[in-house]
Amino acid sequence: LSGTISPSIGMLTALSDLQLNSNALSGTIPEELYTRCTDIERLYLSDNQLSGTISPSIGMLTALSDLQLNSNALSGTIPEELYTRCTDIERLYLSDNQLSGTIS
Repeated sequence: LSGTISPSIGMLTALSDLQLNSNALSGTIPEELYTRCTDIERLYLSDNQLSGTISPSIGMLTALSDLQLNSNALSGTIPEELYTRCTDIERLYLSDNQLSGTIS
């Protein structure tokens, strides 16, 4: 797959597992994925060419247990909401990006 992730993905409100890893996806992660697909437990977007930041809205994914965003071109800081609201995370892969800041 190539191209961007459409904001229309937010229409899949019952989505619990999204695996789009190891493709040629580019652009940013649509805000609608965080704000409308709030039942996601597993989100695999690794090994793509995604850019931009990880939105603080990721905190709305409170059922998230496995997040793989590694090997992209994501930048900025890791939002505090990821570890204050997504408390069921068991696996968190963020390596091979351009993230900065501290993990607190």
